[in-house]
Amino acid sequence: MTSLNDHLPFVVSSLVLFFYPLFSKASNTLLQGQTLEDSADQTLISPGKVFELGFFSLTAGRNHRYLGIYYHNISPQSIVWIANRDTPLSDSSGTLRLGTDGNLSLVDTTTGNSIWSTNSSATSSNSSASLTLEDDGRIILQLTNGTVNWDSFDHPTDTFLPGMKVLLDIRTGRRTLFRSWRSADDPSAGNYSLGLDASGQIFIWEGKQDTVAVGPVGWHQVHRLTMRPLYLYGFHPTNDVENGLLYFTYAQMNSSLLRFVLQWNGVENTTMLVEETRQGNL
Repeated sequence: MTSLNDHLPFVVSSLVLFFYPLFSKASNTLLQGQTLEDSADQTLISPGKVFELGFFSLTAGRNHRYLGIYYHNISPQSIVWIANRDTPLSDSSGTLRLGTDGNLSLVDTTTGNSIWSTNSSATSSNSSASLTLEDDGRIILQLTNGTVNWDSFDHPTDTFLPGMKVLLDIRTGRRTLFRSWRSADDPSAGNYSLGLDASGQIFIWEGKQDTVAVGPVGWHQVHRLTMRPLYLYGFHPTNDVENGLLYFTYAQMNSSLLRFVLQWNGVENTTMLVEETRQGNL
């Protein structure tokens, strides 16, 4: 007669195998060598189940697939960041990989081509990297020594979330730019951009410019956002003279989920969702 102890290793291993997919599906972390596959409907979910990173389509019947961040369990789907906004996949062959060099790459497994990458040079062969999705809506690449190699908040699309910076480096001309979608159902870079000018004011510009300069050369200024409403929302301006930085930050003042979106038509839209009810038109 065999005892329960004789079967215990098998029972334990079976339990581990059974629960592993559940743990994986609810994880907010991707480790080196791991992948996130569209064909397997795999996603990352932030610890507080606020945001989700995964693949999606915007229009039924249109074979364009994107990798991005959106609010978890909110309908209709509310997207806050897209990796491959200008290079959509044509089917569900997309796979997100965290390589041995510590960089993320989005690969079309049908062709083997990388269509998007973080291209971070701040890697280390002595420390492994991991990708985490945070409850503030960002994904970060971080080494085990705590060094952040790449942060999606430094590479926004059209949406400003609490914790982001609208930044201008006076010395180098580096600027955080939020760029609108091309249309309501096309997230490729559109015709409007939002950012700081050298006077420390937030502007929306009409027009495109591939290289960012301190002044909006060649752009047509649409309008300057009024500062008073921004202050009321909780925006705080900072002039870091020592480092030559001007930036605005937003401090969340309650349990609502607030986001600011530069819409495809150049209009800045503010939307609030009350967390207790998870209701709102995001």
